[in-house]
Amino acid sequence: MKTKLIKLALSFFSSDDGRKFVRNVAVVIISPFVAITVLIGAIFSDGISFNHNLVTDLFEGNPISELTGEMKQYVQEIQDGLVLIDSHIDKINQTFTNGSSLNIYQVKGYFIGYMVSSQHKVFSDEMAEAWVNSFTEGEEVKVPTSVNAVIYASLEKNLNEKLLKDTKKSMETCYGALIGNDGKTVTTLSKEQMDELIKNMPEDTSEIRKKIVMQAADAVGKIPYY
Repeated sequence: MKTKLIKLALSFFSSDDGRKFVRNVAVVIISPFVAITVLIGAIFSDGISFNHNLVTDLFEGNPISELTGEMKQYVQEIQDGLVLIDSHIDKINQTFTNGSSLNIYQVKGYFIGYMVSSQHKVFSDEMAEAWVNSFTEGEEVKVPTSVNAVIYASLEKNLNEKLLKDTKKSMETCYGALIGNDGKTVTTLSKEQMDELIKNMPEDTSEIRKKIVMQAADAVGKIPYY
């Protein structure tokens, strides 16, 4: 009986129908990886520098019409995730009481970098909320953070997975591309540093001047430029 089944299997896979079946299975298995590889190649245009236009289009939600097939579906998954993330950025920004806001270039840039890494996945609304929350710190009162150590630890906890070294590099490079920095070290001010600025201002400084200083301090390292 076993020998007969083996002969039938060999006969099937050597036939035209069998070879067609094997090709179709191979396409299903391989094509997602091909899509990822092609997209990474399109973003890391020469292996070092970024395709600023593609990253910026993904960040801004612009249509990327030249893509087809698996690539189009893959990019759509990134853009769908960014739409969910945008909605949660708006929600959490409304909870901050000191006039601060999340660094959207970091939140979304890291997401794009994550999605073109080997750890990418289709994001649900719940996962998008967990992603955005990872860019805050504090217990009862949440505040934004741009500190990588805090963000990475929160992402690993909220997504229940360990971020690979290559994934972190991809995330940081995408962020750097968005702010015209090409992945180099980005200097931002922590909440403690901003509080220190306010503390050292003259006592008669008006509240509106303090808010202007806070907004300027919060923008350090976050304003995109080329």
